[in-house]
Amino acid sequence: MKRLSASAKQSAAGFTLIELLVVVVIAAALAAIAAPSWFAFSNRQRAIAVRSDIIQSVRNAQQDAIQLRQARRVEVVTTAANPTLRIGSLRFDNSGNPVFTGTPQELGGEANRSGQIRLDAYRVRPDGSKDTAVNNIAFNHQGLPTDRNSIPFVIVVNGGPGAIKQCVIVANLLGSLKTANNTECDNPRVGLN
Repeated sequence: MKRLSASAKQSAAGFTLIELLVVVVIAAALAAIAAPSWFAFSNRQRAIAVRSDIIQSVRNAQQDAIQLRQARRVEVVTTAANPTLRIGSLRFDNSGNPVFTGTPQELGGEANRSGQIRLDAYRVRPDGSKDTAVNNIAFNHQGLPTDRNSIPFVIVVNGGPGAIKQCVIVANLLGSLKTANNTECDNPRVGLN
């Protein structure tokens, strides 16, 4: 008799199928609630990482221009699947035409291979409108922008759904860099004084 009652107690231990289904449904509901926030957070972090890489690359181009005593150019590759800058020397041929030899640099590390982050670039005209035909900026041997009409120059990081728009602005003739987001990217003259 004792054996019989011991086996009955053992069979009552554990979870029933209904209890397991309830736990799975609750876990699925929590995941469905948290997933959009998580994707927005991860897109925002990727955009911030790309913005940091842009700042570093532009500063390196300025420093290289000073150290090598030659003009350096930073070009935003807007057609690339992943965020890419092309950085290199700006030389002139015998006719005085600029010749650019740059190497592409993908930004943001392995996390940005999803193709969700895109770069755009433009300069702001004196009337405040965007000139999207300009996608590069060059620095002379002193690390200063070579074309005063290219200032302010804006590189925008579009981070995908749920991400805040990030940007890097070459703000003035001294080549100082400024970071901004959202509406300040669209109107970079705000706060540039």
